[in-house]
Amino acid sequence: MSRANRPTFARDERGGIAIAFALLLLPILVAMGCAIDYGRAVAFKTRFQAAADDGALAVLSPDFKEQGANAVGSDFFLANLAQTDLSMLVGPPKVTVSKSSVNGIVTSTVAFEASIATTFLKIAQVDSIQIAGSATAENGTKKYIDIHVLLDSSDSMGVGASEADRLLLRQVSAKKKAELRDAAIDKLKPGETLTATYLYADTEDTTIPGFTFLGYDKLGKGLTGCEFACHTKTFNYSGTMESLAHDAGVTLRFNVAKAGIKQVSTLAAAAKAQDTYVRMGLSTFSTTLVKHLDPNADLNAFQNKISNAADVTLGSGGTASESYKAKFTLWNNCWNGYANTFFDMVAPEFAGNLAKWRDKAASKETAERVPTQVVLLVTDGLKSQNCASSAGSGGREAVFPIRPADCAKLKATGAQVAVVYTEYINSPLPTYKSHARHAVEEAQAYPYADTSKSSGIEKNLRACATPGLFAKGKEPAEIDAAFKTVFENIRITPFLSH
Repeated sequence: MSRANRPTFARDERGGIAIAFALLLLPILVAMGCAIDYGRAVAFKTRFQAAADDGALAVLSPDFKEQGANAVGSDFFLANLAQTDLSMLVGPPKVTVSKSSVNGIVTSTVAFEASIATTFLKIAQVDSIQIAGSATAENGTKKYIDIHVLLDSSDSMGVGASEADRLLLRQVSAKKKAELRDAAIDKLKPGETLTATYLYADTEDTTIPGFTFLGYDKLGKGLTGCEFACHTKTFNYSGTMESLAHDAGVTLRFNVAKAGIKQVSTLAAAAKAQDTYVRMGLSTFSTTLVKHLDPNADLNAFQNKISNAADVTLGSGGTASESYKAKFTLWNNCWNGYANTFFDMVAPEFAGNLAKWRDKAASKETAERVPTQVVLLVTDGLKSQNCASSAGSGGREAVFPIRPADCAKLKATGAQVAVVYTEYINSPLPTYKSHARHAVEEAQAYPYADTSKSSGIEKNLRACATPGLFAKGKEPAEIDAAFKTVFENIRITPFLSH
């Protein structure tokens, strides 16, 4: 039969492309599904690996030494997985935990296997993708540790170290305020009134029940003293509250913190006898980050640095960046000349420094392996900015506890985070109630837009710290003990080996 005589449907070629596309559609969908499902599996494995890391470290943690390794490792592994991830599994994950000791080195391993349900690959009758991995931690007799001290040098660290110091500081500052006011009153012309403030705001010039340290000016007005030793130079006073405290023999909390850090370096030097080799570096932060010393095996040099009152000073920290100031325009008159606590600004910069250091940390001064990196955060935990509360509820958003999310930036470099919390002092002064109380005391339940700010200082700092590496103190002896506790726990805390 000739082509011309064939039936019409046999000669019709107009649907050829559609038929070809239909035949290719299934392989295309399978390829797309493969990319999506396997991409999701890679993300799952990353999260499961982080959970295994936590489980392996927990097995060796002194906090759980009385519990069985299998239970601890499995519990921590599962606790670090989101319910949304677990709901995507085909059956429960298989977790295998082991712990062994050879020549004084204790090793733990957490291995996992899981089947992740597919979505698109079901078209090709592939119902699941297998993932597996493991984490190993060890806690041996020989350790190499870099301790990166990050010391809060903001104004609130200038509080008197003990209750006696705080009382004396209030007294001498109230007296100084009275002296300055008296001098200003003497210069008043008939009909003039005193408008300037001295050392502290006039709003605090009121009698507060239980306070016996009020000074009085020539007008008989009661003047409340100041607890904090690092406010800016103010009006007609050429000195600072820090210098006033020093001249009066007041010991500041900042000085106690420095002494505690120096003690850590002394303990680190002695730890060589226990096969623990430590290098220490020092940075301070308030408005900005100031690096004083990279981690150094010469601990005498570190001690000289931390002891140098002219170098490591209260209130150092520079000026906030213009881009950061632009976020908060309501109270910019208070940005400069004050020691703010901008940990949320400082953390990413410090994390960048940590990451760079980790890349070059192995040296002949320690070992051929990269030492464990530990950030020792010493702070009263309040991220604050002077005058923020005067801007109303919008200003209060800028005063909040240091957030776990900011500490997570440090941990993301592979570092552990140790925290010495020098407890923020509650005060009956109206400035505390208006400026800081909502951030310090969890029960105040201030409605932050960011709910991670709502937990109160101590709860957030505990979440910031690597398990076992949190300690706190209020009075000097307690703070001193906190530094000893944290260093000993740093020394015995396990680290991931692979």
